[in-house]
Amino acid sequence: MLCFKQRMIKKLQTFLWFICFSTLFWSVNCSRPKVIAIVGSYKISEKDVQYRNQVFKNYFPEDKRELGKEELVRAFTLAQILKNNAQPLDDAILEKEAKRIDEKSQMPGRLQQLKAIFGSDRDAYLRCFVLPVYVERTLYYEFFLKNAAIQKESLKEAEDFLHKAVTSKNAFAVLKKLERFSVSRDAKLQTQGFVVDNERWLQGVVPQVKVGQVFPKIIDYGEHWMVAKLQSTTPKNKTPVYHFEAALFPKRDYSSWLEAEKQKVPVEHLLK
Repeated sequence: MLCFKQRMIKKLQTFLWFICFSTLFWSVNCSRPKVIAIVGSYKISEKDVQYRNQVFKNYFPEDKRELGKEELVRAFTLAQILKNNAQPLDDAILEKEAKRIDEKSQMPGRLQQLKAIFGSDRDAYLRCFVLPVYVERTLYYEFFLKNAAIQKESLKEAEDFLHKAVTSKNAFAVLKKLERFSVSRDAKLQTQGFVVDNERWLQGVVPQVKVGQVFPKIIDYGEHWMVAKLQSTTPKNKTPVYHFEAALFPKRDYSSWLEAEKQKVPVEHLLK
């Protein structure tokens, strides 16, 4: 009789442990947001999409579309492209970007509204708001335009022309299109419309060239490489004005490069 009771107690204990474990398992899994898409190493949950939809509505209150998932797929694709190209992207970088956004925001009121969407969920704020801002800003301007391997061919074209311009007086003359502009310490005498860093040119370029000479280095001019030549200076008895002409060489096409990189990032949609 005792053995029977002991067996029954043991079975009951086993059953109770099973119930407790099952309850814990289901409660934990039910509390986890459902993952509805996987982009590279990033997972997108239903909650992420809800957050991003609210961000979109804050910017475009009249637009009835829900583009949260689409925007996050794009953001995480760009983030994965950065990672694929050995560019670090971790919480420390996102916190730094969040600080930059705080300091540079031209609309602090709206920024506070956006932060309120996420409440105390700092991780979601970094992942669903800060990360998209960071990758859109960084991938093109900080990585693509400045990466030596990506821009190797475009840079070679500019370097070939620089070599020709230094050794031949007619190199600039045969070009169909040249940019002409002036730099001076007097802002009124600077060329309007063609933007250059006036102080950078006065300190880094002007001292290294004489009239008729080509600046001996390639100048990084944003989306172009530049080869510049000092044509003349005027007037001599007042604040001098330095007149340049320059040849611009476009850097590699971004859209084709980006599409090729996107093909390397797997995107899996688990739920609609």
